Amino acid sequence: MGNTKLDEADDYPDFTAPLAKKVVKEKGRGILICGNAVGVCVTANKVAGIRAAIGYNTSVAKTSRTDDNTNVLCLAGRVLSLDFAKAIADHWLKTPFSNEPRHVRRLKKIEELEK
Repeated sequence: MGNTKLDEADDYPDFTAPLAKKVVKEKGRGILICGNAVGVCVTANKVAGIRAAIGYNTSVAKTSRTDDNTNVLCLAGRVLSLDFAKAIADHWLKTPFSNEPRHVRRLKKIEELEK
């Protein structure tokens, strides 16, 4: 949904917001990539229904899914090699939410905060 090449003049909220809104509307998942991943993560999390996390390794990507049911993965393009970013995304995409009662309970509390 974003640019196909780096443009230093881009404003990441212009790409992040449409992706986040689409993820919520379609009840899907999305991946955002920017320099250090922080800005897109902060922006995505402003959209109700988004649970974005920065995936800085495969372990974090997995637990963000199993524990927090994240629906947006944010990757740092300046920091990660292409192969490592692909591995992180692959782990995240293949990992389901655990549905453990403690995680469900916590997510319900987060949903209440959005109201």
